[in-house]
Amino acid sequence: MKRRILALLLALVLMLSMLPTAFALDAAEAPGTEHPTQGETEEVEEVGAPEKFESFEEPEDAEEFDESEDPENFGEPEDPEEFEESEASEAMAAEFAAVAANGIEPDAYLMGVHLENGYYTVDDKYDLRYSADKPDGWDKRKSNRLSYQDGVLTVKSPTTLKNNGGEGWDAVLSVRSGMLRIICTSTLTLRGTGMTALSSDGDVLINGSVTIESTDACAVRGNLSIVNTSGIVTITSSASKTASSKASYDTIDGDAYIEARGNVTLGNTAGGACVNGNLRAQGHSLTINNSSADKPALTSDRDHILATDTLTLRNNSGPAAQGGLCINVYSGKTNRTGRYNIYGASPNGEPVVRGSVYAKGGSLCLTNSGSGKSKNRTVGPVLTGNLTLENGTGLNVECKLSASSQMSGAVIQGDVELTNCRINRETENTFRITRRYGKTPAVDGNITLRNSQLYIDAKQSKASGGETPSVQNCVLSLQNSHFTVRGSGSWKDIQFDEDYRWYAGDDTPNVPFYKDGREEPLRAEALTKAAYADIYTGDKVGDAMVHDASFTESKTIDGFASWPMSFDVTVQMTGDTLDLQKVDGYKELTVQGEDGKPATLYGVDSSVDLTAYFQIKNTAGDDWKITAVDYLEQGATELRLRISGTPFQVCDKLFSMTIRGRILSGGHNLAVAGGNEIYWNIRLMPSGELDYDNVRTAEEFVEAVGGADYAIADDISSWVLLKQDMYLPQDITMTGNFTIDLNGFSVGSMSAKQDEEMILRSAKGEQKIISSGSPYGAVTTPLEVSGGTLQLENIEARKINVESGKLELDSADAETIFVNGGYAELNYATLIYYVRVTAGEVLCRSTWFERNSINDFVVSGGKVEICENSELPGTIAISNGEVNISNSMVYGYEEMWLSQTGGTVNVRNSELHNAAMLGGGELYINGSTLKSDFSGTDCLYLGGGEAVVTNTKVLANPTEPENGEESRIIHSSVHMDGGRLTLDNSPLFGSLVINAGAALELKNGSNVKTEAATAIMASGEVHITDCDVRGKEIEILMTGGKKASAMLHSGEVSGKEAGVLVDGGSFTMDGGTIYGAQCGIHVGGTPKSTVKIGGGDIKADETALFAKQGSSVSLSGGTFTAGQNALAAGESTMKGWLAKGYDRIGPNLPGGFDPAKESGTGAGTVMIVTEDGEPAQIVMDMIDEIGKVELTDECERKILDVEEAYEMLTAAQQKKVTNYKTLLKARQTYDKQVAEREYAEQAGYVNYLMEETPRRYGED
Repeated sequence: MKRRILALLLALVLMLSMLPTAFALDAAEAPGTEHPTQGETEEVEEVGAPEKFESFEEPEDAEEFDESEDPENFGEPEDPEEFEESEASEAMAAEFAAVAANGIEPDAYLMGVHLENGYYTVDDKYDLRYSADKPDGWDKRKSNRLSYQDGVLTVKSPTTLKNNGGEGWDAVLSVRSGMLRIICTSTLTLRGTGMTALSSDGDVLINGSVTIESTDACAVRGNLSIVNTSGIVTITSSASKTASSKASYDTIDGDAYIEARGNVTLGNTAGGACVNGNLRAQGHSLTINNSSADKPALTSDRDHILATDTLTLRNNSGPAAQGGLCINVYSGKTNRTGRYNIYGASPNGEPVVRGSVYAKGGSLCLTNSGSGKSKNRTVGPVLTGNLTLENGTGLNVECKLSASSQMSGAVIQGDVELTNCRINRETENTFRITRRYGKTPAVDGNITLRNSQLYIDAKQSKASGGETPSVQNCVLSLQNSHFTVRGSGSWKDIQFDEDYRWYAGDDTPNVPFYKDGREEPLRAEALTKAAYADIYTGDKVGDAMVHDASFTESKTIDGFASWPMSFDVTVQMTGDTLDLQKVDGYKELTVQGEDGKPATLYGVDSSVDLTAYFQIKNTAGDDWKITAVDYLEQGATELRLRISGTPFQVCDKLFSMTIRGRILSGGHNLAVAGGNEIYWNIRLMPSGELDYDNVRTAEEFVEAVGGADYAIADDISSWVLLKQDMYLPQDITMTGNFTIDLNGFSVGSMSAKQDEEMILRSAKGEQKIISSGSPYGAVTTPLEVSGGTLQLENIEARKINVESGKLELDSADAETIFVNGGYAELNYATLIYYVRVTAGEVLCRSTWFERNSINDFVVSGGKVEICENSELPGTIAISNGEVNISNSMVYGYEEMWLSQTGGTVNVRNSELHNAAMLGGGELYINGSTLKSDFSGTDCLYLGGGEAVVTNTKVLANPTEPENGEESRIIHSSVHMDGGRLTLDNSPLFGSLVINAGAALELKNGSNVKTEAATAIMASGEVHITDCDVRGKEIEILMTGGKKASAMLHSGEVSGKEAGVLVDGGSFTMDGGTIYGAQCGIHVGGTPKSTVKIGGGDIKADETALFAKQGSSVSLSGGTFTAGQNALAAGESTMKGWLAKGYDRIGPNLPGGFDPAKESGTGAGTVMIVTEDGEPAQIVMDMIDEIGKVELTDECERKILDVEEAYEMLTAAQQKKVTNYKTLLKARQTYDKQVAEREYAEQAGYVNYLMEETPRRYGED
């Protein structure tokens, strides 16, 4: 409890430091720092280290802050699982309320509702509900519950508060005055759309994890404090697709104090700053991303103070910061160092950082990527201000320019000061400032080094057109330091230790001849004229000694081209020693001493690969491995080395070698030279008896790869066991039966050039390559199967070609496989990149591609079978041949799992993710799922070919509404520009686009449901049978010319606005049902539209069929029912609508109705019938179907249907109903039976009363 109270008091103090009257840097700023007022010209300030940078560190009171406890549990209850509902949670709320008692009660509004003491919940529609008393079930809610008490808002469970657009609030959460404290026992998300998420004219103090984000608005307006959170803090502002390009919104428009033990992310893609104010932040990771060319990511007239282990401050289009940066390590542990990466662009000559940068205890990277997206090629400085780095582990300041770019100033316009920035021998020149192009210096200011190293690379490239000073206006001060500069400079003065060595002269990569400063002092004039200068002062002088190395003997290296070999050399060094501590494998060794007794030393043994630390020149081969003969000792001056590899050509040149500075105490490369010389003597191998084209046995194979030094053979068991890595001297063709055990080693090629690689070939017999070692062995040279049988088990193969014969992969990995014939069987195999099939057959059983690779399966012939839970996160591309997929999963790469231009693809019982692109060939999918994982993308695209999809679900992923407009949702499952598609019992979630030249058939329950405005948009051919089509507004939209056509045979089409809208082309209906709230079928006039109705029901709340003038309507059947007009012609008449021999009937049609003179039928039902008496015959048949009159619902329905049909006949047609009396008699009989039933029921009730009355009286 004491820790919690102290944390709250600290939070209050930190919050008070954020107030406008107390938000100056105070002691945290550099001593003597002054900030310009408005209207004044800003000058470069001389900034040193802050006097009190430890403002984020823990108090010295060890009893209150016990570092032995888990820092992640600091300030939290002992049991985090009970934190949400524990008494500790209530106690923390009470403590915050107690601290707030002396403050000002906030005037705060949450989602437009004034905060009052009580309880709040958020429903599924994100509406806020308030209750003064705790609601029932409050404690059981898993999300969206809050409570408010006396200025403290407590988030009890994961809660999201957002607006839906169009509300009249000023912000999702608005604090108009006072101080609001928010305790987040669970994550709080504030999300604004076109609205600020958090607005504060008072003060807001947040304790806990929080996400604040806004679209087309500032995320936070006003000052913000977030303290003592162990979770994640994310604050972003973004722009929607419809936002004005001129709009600009800051993420935080005010000062921000953020104290978090987790990750902090601030982002802006809305054209503004991440923080338009002063930022003080601490956290293990701090990420600030911006993309504005007009505003820096951080904008302030004061220094930003950041404490973090990992800092990423980036602006891809403009400056990173305005205002200085003070950066320190967050963890405070001696073994932790920070990584501070600051990236920016500098259009219009603006610097990446305007202000001084002070960093402590980490590696600092400052990069200018150029002019960003600006057309102005003038690039500004990386830093306008002073750079100070203390106890640094690295420095990289670089301006990335092209030859055409122009800089408006130096890379650093200010002083550079490094203290205790020591050399890291793992990488040379770790502390460096680089300028490649431009006509400005790298540093315009003083340079001070104390026990540090700095390398300035300002050598002018040829493209820059002349020399430019590397530094100017510089006073160079070195204390016990090493300073190197490439490029001439302009020096005011130099100040060194009494003891120093120096070189100033031509630019040379070799170790220079140094001069003793006490014997020959260095003058500023010498530095000005030099193209390269290297200076050591104080204790660093020892590193400037002249170094030397030579071979201990002269010799020749004898060997044969294309044949493995090894040889030993001994090197003696002078003035330098080995520094092996950074070498992987450095350890304590026990060796035999000179007296024959065991001795202990530190170094590396012969198992450590040292190739990376040496460079061999004038080589007879490219791939040499270097190890110690027995061991190398730390601090030694003698190196006994073993060099092994394969020369690939005849060579008699001088052998030369360079030792890289990374394993030398001096840190510089050292060329091995001197009196003793070594020459290559590589000759051609004399012809022997071994036939490399007919390797029949295990023993012959061992001989072919180099003999007993590389492998051993057991001809009795036909077994080969490798002893070390080997490299084929030439192509080897295997024709016998034997097994090769790689034993954890690899088989490679003498030549590293792909077109000259040696091939290991199986032409006859059966060979098996396995690996019993750990890790698996590998065959890095190409494998070829051309007649034999090759089985690979538990190995890694790089490239496999199958021409004929058989390949088997069993639990093996392969990078690439080419099948041009034969048979390849892949069982439980892992494929790294791709498979190419031109002929032959491939079986993939439980095989999968690595997901992190760009991989595909290309088939241009042959047959491929993918089955038994295989997984392919790539693209199948087929132009010919056959591919069969069953019980597997294909993920698709870049939104596409199939690219087909020919051939046949059959899919059964599989899961298919993302789009199938069909341009030709045949595609058959049955019993599967076709799903898009990306919003707004198609599941199936046809530009040609034919596809049949049966018993399959087609599920597209809709986009989110834009600004709440559902009409702009993109939800396309099928897009056709050509070809023919049949969907049989395959429901679709998503719309369909059928363009001219394409044909679609929906049948047998292939229902269409979509979130888009239109379900089917057709300018091609569409047939619908026994399917339901439902969309948001329009179900079928016909657009296009004469070839656009759609036919509804059966099923139901319904929509909110129109069932079918014909705007060009033709629509035919001979069955089914169409419904539209406004219009069932709407027919446009231009371009000419044609509608033919031969049957079915068309219904609408307003107009069943509406056709504009210029359209063509032919009615030969169907029933039209509507609330305003069953049929309507707008400003024209319905002349010519009826097909020859047909008439319209309806109970509400007025007498003498003439369609040629009328534009509408009025409300009610209109039926299209024939004129030749057929309607009368239909009614007579309906009368005959009544049959025997019975007191049943079915009989009553038949009578009512006949009566209604009879009323719809004209008077002339009614006279033709010859059995009308039968209908009358049926009605009379049915009514009589109804009356008799009612009489019987009444009589029964009377009898019941008569029997019951005496019984009751008798009881009395």
